[in-house]
Amino acid sequence: MKTLVRAIFLTLVAAIAHAEPMSFALRGNGGNCNGCEWIAAEGEITTDTPDVFRAFMADHGRLHLYQAVTFDSPGGNLGAAIELGRLLRAAQASTSIGRTRPMVDFPQHHEGIPGGRCDSACGFAFLGGETRHAFDEELGIHRFDTPDGQEIPSAATQKIMGQIVLYLIEMGISTELLALASKVPAHEMHRLSVDELDRLNVATTARTTPLSLQVANGGLEASWDQTGLNGKLELTANIRCSRSNNAWIVRARHHSIASDVWPSPKSPDDSMELTVGHEKLDLSPDNILWLVRDEDDFVIETILPIDLRDHANKTIALRPYTGWRHWLNVLFVGNKLPDAATLDAMVRACGD
Repeated sequence: MKTLVRAIFLTLVAAIAHAEPMSFALRGNGGNCNGCEWIAAEGEITTDTPDVFRAFMADHGRLHLYQAVTFDSPGGNLGAAIELGRLLRAAQASTSIGRTRPMVDFPQHHEGIPGGRCDSACGFAFLGGETRHAFDEELGIHRFDTPDGQEIPSAATQKIMGQIVLYLIEMGISTELLALASKVPAHEMHRLSVDELDRLNVATTARTTPLSLQVANGGLEASWDQTGLNGKLELTANIRCSRSNNAWIVRARHHSIASDVWPSPKSPDDSMELTVGHEKLDLSPDNILWLVRDEDDFVIETILPIDLRDHANKTIALRPYTGWRHWLNVLFVGNKLPDAATLDAMVRACGD
């Protein structure tokens, strides 16, 4: 019976016009940056698609799967889509939706452009991404049907629905998504709004906690955390007044940075930019107190050349440029400053 149910389950497809079978291609814009390469997944998902993807992994290596897999697909075979989703999750891949085309002036390179779609069964493959990027009305859902409209026995339907529910739970998606899709006829399409993407956890979002005061280093610190698109802790940071340095200091610990190469200040070009509100200031390597690797974490501590009491409630951000441009995501740190009363209290309790 289990084999029979699986066979029925794998024949479920959306009511779509036939497209070319899904293919996978490594694309890039020629740059050397996070996001400069991606995997274009285009076409209809068929029963062969999971094996095609396995062959792609074998040919290109698992490293590339940490880049985004960008879908442009009308849908296809539901069982194969779920199998593909599980492969993506196992590879810790991220997923997005969009089209890929050669650049006009540099056809050997590619660019991502809007206008892609991920409809019907494609949405279930998309859910396999550990991080998932989608915009308003890019992802379409509806009730699934067999290719010939054949009625499925109710007992088999219950088991199929159960498998879908288990998959959604496994991927961390609200099961309300299935209830919503079941209300839409197979010949129609409901496109998920931004609110639905967020509420059902279909798209992941990065989050920064509000500042909180705590006693540390002999004084008061304003600290915060930041989680990534996958919900994992990426950053812990704090701002404090330092008596020994007679200045404000920002300290950031970036967690679990997977790299064998670490930046270090080597020249005046290896500098950073401080933004406070709409004001921008250049920082030199002399402003950097610490720049160290602590196992898989990366720690940077920076002296600020301003008095934060003059900038209460403004947003502050530190980011690299020139020599460190490729370390943008590692070195960036930012948040909204406390109010004037809190900053005054931090100065009165200025620590080491």
